[in-house]
Amino acid sequence: MREGRVKRLIAAAALTLVLSGTAFAQSMPKVKIGTIVLSGIAPILVAVDRGYFREQGLDAEIVNFQNAGAISSAIVSGDIDFGVSSFNAALFNLAGKGGVKIVAGIGTEKPGFKQYGYFVGNKAYDAGFRDLADLKGKSVALATFGSAIHYTILAAMRKYDIPRSSVRLVQTQTIAAQLAAVLGGQVEMGILHVGQIAQLEADKSGRTLAWAGEVEGYMFSGMYTNPRIIAERREVVQKSVLALQKGAAEYNRAFNQKDASGNFVRGPGYDEVMKAVGPRIKVTNLDELASMLGYADPALQIDVKSLDTQIGTWRDLNMVSADVKAEAIVDLSFIPR
Repeated sequence: MREGRVKRLIAAAALTLVLSGTAFAQSMPKVKIGTIVLSGIAPILVAVDRGYFREQGLDAEIVNFQNAGAISSAIVSGDIDFGVSSFNAALFNLAGKGGVKIVAGIGTEKPGFKQYGYFVGNKAYDAGFRDLADLKGKSVALATFGSAIHYTILAAMRKYDIPRSSVRLVQTQTIAAQLAAVLGGQVEMGILHVGQIAQLEADKSGRTLAWAGEVEGYMFSGMYTNPRIIAERREVVQKSVLALQKGAAEYNRAFNQKDASGNFVRGPGYDEVMKAVGPRIKVTNLDELASMLGYADPALQIDVKSLDTQIGTWRDLNMVSADVKAEAIVDLSFIPR
């Protein structure tokens, strides 16, 4: 009889644990994070899939979008809580009107790391286009004007003192059309993601003249949210930034390490972190994916100077309002400096 009572007590305790765990899961605040699932935003995938939001008491959900504009619109409407994507002229304009605030930096173009590259087709290369300094008089395909990719070509013109009017920029609307224009010889160059370039170079379809980080080091992506959420749910924002920071730090340790010769090496936790990233980005060859993962700042520092340079560039093209200021569209209180 005593044995039966003990069993009942054990069963009751187990049930209590199950019910309390369920109640805890149900009580966790839900946060929806909008993003475009590309390798450049991998740290947020690490943070969610490795459970760092849950450690902060948050139930995080990744919501996939086709473009960055749709993400910022969803933040304004309240359909999602955070956006993680590359920066663009439209986002800066929206932030200038009070629609969003940048609360963390993530991806940074820097020498030695590959994210976006200046790729020329064989026809242009064989005709002598071998250096970015020779960009004058050439044509460049871009999927979207005002995008981070658009900024990348503008940075090259600035570095090599090439007049903007001397380069023909062709907006193709889609990446597929951009690739077709480069490979078909309708334009000399395209600004392409490292994953696309890897395949094209394997097919011997052209050459990469340089990588964006070699031209200008700049912060190209980050996390942003609605100022209303900062005001009404500040603790949720702080916890979300801390979760992302832990994911970015683990990503950096695993993928951004080099040996004494400057060659990439697998860092601590490489295999575990890769398992979190690979399925989301839908790349089956994980060794191939590793070569596509750019640099992420483990501290998520917001580079206000970089933002100011980007905003100034867009302002010169009348694509960002004159009253948009970098220091006014960021909230630096969530990242210790």
